[in-house]
Amino acid sequence: MAELLQRHDGLARLGALLHASKQRMEIVRPCLPGALTRFVTPGAVDAEGWTLLAANAAIAAKLRHIHPHMELLLREQGMQPWRIRIKLLAG
Repeated sequence: MAELLQRHDGLARLGALLHASKQRMEIVRPCLPGALTRFVTPGAVDAEGWTLLAANAAIAAKLRHIHPHMELLLREQGMQPWRIRIKLLAG
């Protein structure tokens, strides 16, 4: 499967973006208190930043509270872009 992704430019780009999102999530995971991780989904990475999707408004509020610390961790790890957007998960 990985070989197929690499052979197709569009799929290779998508695979790289998914990997970048997962990398960022691993970096910020230690910031997420207790079981909060279960309610946060890593989203898209683009030129402007990275999106974290919160399961509900209370989770989004908590993420906004720790937002500066998460961005600091990404900057310290050399992640570009390091800015984080927090959005509610549709559903």
